[in-house]
Amino acid sequence: MAQENPVAGAVKEGSLKGKTLTFVSFGGIYQDGQVAALKEFVEKSGVTLLNDGPTEIAKLQAQVESGNVTWDVVDTADFPPYVYCGKLFQKLDLSKLDVSHIPEGQV
Repeated sequence: MAQENPVAGAVKEGSLKGKTLTFVSFGGIYQDGQVAALKEFVEKSGVTLLNDGPTEIAKLQAQVESGNVTWDVVDTADFPPYVYCGKLFQKLDLSKLDVSHIPEGQV
């Protein structure tokens, strides 16, 4: 039985055409799987997806301190967002996201 990719929210066709989203993760087949899961979103939205990695907090800190942040979405362990929330990471505005299907404590 085929499993469908999870959906974080609806996106209008072509709504992100001409925009670039940089996704940062740990690399290898792990990141390949994440990118594969994003394929439908990328195709429908029209966004250009760039990949970077590995996730390094020091590199993110250097970007923030220089005022030249190039990473949009960062996959990280659970500890750094708690320690650096409001400093290196922005808190998500959950009122703008449908998180009803995401287990409690995972956002």
